[in-house]
Amino acid sequence: MHPGSTRLLLGSVALSTLVACQIAPSPAAPAATTPPVPGVPTAPATQNPTVGRPPSGEHVALGPITDPVVMVDQVGYLPGHRKVGLVADATATSFQVVDVQSSRGAFAAALSDPVRDADSGQTLRRADFSSFNAPGTYSVVVPGVGRSPEFRIGDDVYRQLHADAVTSYEQLAVLAPAVWQTATAAERKTGGDYGRYMPSAATSLGTMLLLDDVFPRLASAEQLQVLRRELDWMLKMQRADGAVYHKVTPLNFGGFDKGSDNVGGPLFVFDASTPDAAVFTAATAEASRVYRPFDPVYADQLLAAAEKSWTWLQDNPKPILPAEAEGTGAYIYARDGSQRFWAAAELFKTKGDRAYADYVRTYLDRYPPTIASLGWQDPETYGVLAVAFNDAVDAGLRAQIVQRLTRWADGMATTIGSPADPWATSISSFHWASNKTRLDKGVLLLIANSAAPKPEYVDAALDQLHFVLGRNALAKSFVTGYGANSVKNPHNRTMFALGRIVPGVLVGGPNSDGQDGVTPTSQGQRSYADQLQAYASNENSVEYNAPLVFVTALLAGAT
Repeated sequence: MHPGSTRLLLGSVALSTLVACQIAPSPAAPAATTPPVPGVPTAPATQNPTVGRPPSGEHVALGPITDPVVMVDQVGYLPGHRKVGLVADATATSFQVVDVQSSRGAFAAALSDPVRDADSGQTLRRADFSSFNAPGTYSVVVPGVGRSPEFRIGDDVYRQLHADAVTSYEQLAVLAPAVWQTATAAERKTGGDYGRYMPSAATSLGTMLLLDDVFPRLASAEQLQVLRRELDWMLKMQRADGAVYHKVTPLNFGGFDKGSDNVGGPLFVFDASTPDAAVFTAATAEASRVYRPFDPVYADQLLAAAEKSWTWLQDNPKPILPAEAEGTGAYIYARDGSQRFWAAAELFKTKGDRAYADYVRTYLDRYPPTIASLGWQDPETYGVLAVAFNDAVDAGLRAQIVQRLTRWADGMATTIGSPADPWATSISSFHWASNKTRLDKGVLLLIANSAAPKPEYVDAALDQLHFVLGRNALAKSFVTGYGANSVKNPHNRTMFALGRIVPGVLVGGPNSDGQDGVTPTSQGQRSYADQLQAYASNENSVEYNAPLVFVTALLAGAT
């Protein structure tokens, strides 16, 4: 045992599994009139140059899809919003949108001028059918080139995806091996292995609770029951004095053997730390607000736990960081300042106490509020958002944060909408969990839209979802069970052992660093392998599904 680490062997202690574990080194009617996103005006229709709209009833032969030349969101598009496919052919000039039920043309237009994409090495043309809004099931057909996978247009295209993204957590728990269920009181397992980690558990809840906190009409008892499973596990990770343990893992990763449980051996509790206590405090304080209308007794329990850990943090003002010398995963903290700030911001929003307000003010005087990433490494943006949406905060400070949020969103929407990037992505390079990073930008764009509605924000968020659902260089849907070319071999021990795919699970996606030796390196979007051992690009995590849950909730017509 490393002298700086603490580990406790677990017997039948009830602990839930939420996260994956390998860590990067350091699916003719009028258009809808109700916008699918709360408070969003319908985007103006893009004007396409018409190139011979097929006469009503014209038949269009739908041949097989032989090559991924026409890329679309393989789940679908929302009426009233941007709808673009991409064609990887330099000579094509026009396209048709064909109703697959009748094999009849429904819309035709010219393709855009070609754009050379250096990252993928492809010459791409945009097939823009934004002005076409009739619900149905379609394929984009490019004469002489090929056609896209089928997709739908409708207000509800993302509704089932959202439901599956949420319930995948529970399904993976039920399907976990019996020996693991016995050891953990049949609680939740959702990562590629059987480790549990406070950093990503807390920030994953931070994203999903943010949905219910900023958009309370979307909160439901059913969804909160799913989140409660993880909160209950977190409560078990709190020590009597308020300290919070870092992780529960075996000493080594389990294998991929259908004749074994693949857990990896006995489970140990490791390292109480100040950053873990802080993110625990933040998540439980936020959860107490969200749960109060549904279960005030549980809300009180969560708040009491949050305040106990805050007291412990006050008694331990210097960082106590986990050693990460043993066990699986490598969630390495550099400091604990932003974690403490997030905790204080959530407690201030929940309790309104002056002490929390003073802590927040002091921190923001030293570190002016910025909009950055959402994630366990630096959760400051969660705290900034808690301040921005807290009515008890000084109006000037709130306005300052909202201004910075909308300025960030304006820049991001401009970047995503640039003609120079046909993929309309929010990231310029591909590393660990690139799909999560992309959808996190979608989360922030939709939050900005709630503060200052702009159709451009919603379309930019949609573009990030379109990418992970198939409008990418591999024509790959990175969500299990969704799309004609979806993930088939995720790095997930439960799905492997059972030979069964749980739908609605997002994998990490292209990763140019390819740390597993299987994922191709330095190939941008093509640095991905749909292979079991490709943990660097094909593993799932609760962290990854959290922004998928958030984005699809707001885009699923759930108003």
